[in-house]
Amino acid sequence: MKKLIFPLFFFIPFYLFGIDIVGDVKLTKSWYIIKDNWSPDNDAFNTLDITVNDSADDNIKFKAGFQLRYYDYENITNTDNLKYTESDSFILIPKEIWLEIYDIPFENISFKVGKQLFEWGTADGIHPASVLNPDDFSNPFVLSKIPVWAADLSYILDPVKISGIWIPQFSPARLPGYFKLFDYSSFQQQGILISGIKENIKMPVYREEFAAHIDFSLDCIDFSLGYFKGYDYIMSAENLIYTMDTFNKFFLNAVYTYPELKVYTFDAATSIAGAGFWFEAGIYDYNKESMSIITPSGKEQVELFSGKPYASYIFGSDYSFENGFYLNIQYSYGLGYTRGENNLTDYILLLNKYTLFDIATVELMNTFEWNRRVNIKNNYGYMLSQSLNIELTDNFSLDIIMTEIDGYGKVLFKNWKEYDNFTFEFKYSF
Repeated sequence: MKKLIFPLFFFIPFYLFGIDIVGDVKLTKSWYIIKDNWSPDNDAFNTLDITVNDSADDNIKFKAGFQLRYYDYENITNTDNLKYTESDSFILIPKEIWLEIYDIPFENISFKVGKQLFEWGTADGIHPASVLNPDDFSNPFVLSKIPVWAADLSYILDPVKISGIWIPQFSPARLPGYFKLFDYSSFQQQGILISGIKENIKMPVYREEFAAHIDFSLDCIDFSLGYFKGYDYIMSAENLIYTMDTFNKFFLNAVYTYPELKVYTFDAATSIAGAGFWFEAGIYDYNKESMSIITPSGKEQVELFSGKPYASYIFGSDYSFENGFYLNIQYSYGLGYTRGENNLTDYILLLNKYTLFDIATVELMNTFEWNRRVNIKNNYGYMLSQSLNIELTDNFSLDIIMTEIDGYGKVLFKNWKEYDNFTFEFKYSF
């Protein structure tokens, strides 16, 4: 009950002083179609978002946002702690909460402190340059980022902005409840029968992270360069230890860590004759990392990162037609779900939107994947998503979404092929 009372008292002063409070309520239900059987999604994605956004004057800005939902982190010791599970009570989660001061006390200097989202990159949906905020994979079909506590000091002299960022506390990505981020079936295929699994996570000892960023324009092209030094918010396996449990069966102790890394980013965007164009890249520089597989017969080292930098990138274009049709096409080398140069695959993303009678929007999002390192004929996949958005009133909308996934060989979508899904989402905005 205290978690419900606190946000009420928090927002009362803003209401009394006439500051606008905006937000929305989302009620979402999904079904996974596994082997032609409809399986309801046990994760609750129902949320209430409330945001206060006000500018006292041109020099001071303030934003505070909270989300009310069923689930959040526990103490992080294993992968289950990073997944959402239903709870009997609501949980209040702070989202963006920050204060920004500009031109005080120094001219052209901005200082922003609090829980923030950093928008690095200009591509649509997939951002290899966006490395400061961890991904929220709780709903794998909705791309979103988690705000982090940070201090951002910037020098702004149009069209140049130079920023230095300090993040005092590392934050990991949230994991999906239904999806298998780590699949141990390959070991069973090798004749290793697993009777049980215990997973442990080693959090970074030094959790500070640092970043620098510069934005500038030349002619009609917007550029940015970035640098990040910290930790990968997606974990890597450090040790897989097999101990004999019963005859011909093993118990697996898995230990995961968050590797240190540096990332160098670049992006550019422009518009020509009404069409948008963009390019975005991230160069990932890990220390040399290996995974140890320990069995009663010996120890094996498997290389995860070679210690050599590698690049992930995306480029694309979009155009809005006068008849309400929208077209967006992108090519991406790698996604936010994959790490290591040898695990990157190629993607074509094609998005079509069409608006009907100003109240309904039909969207077709088709993603095709292939692996350039092997025979493409036997190593490809696709994800086809169709959605219908209906604006029932100015404040109330309905989304109906169907997604089909399939893949063959050494591609990411092969691991997702069992998760075709059908989703309803109701949204009320205020």
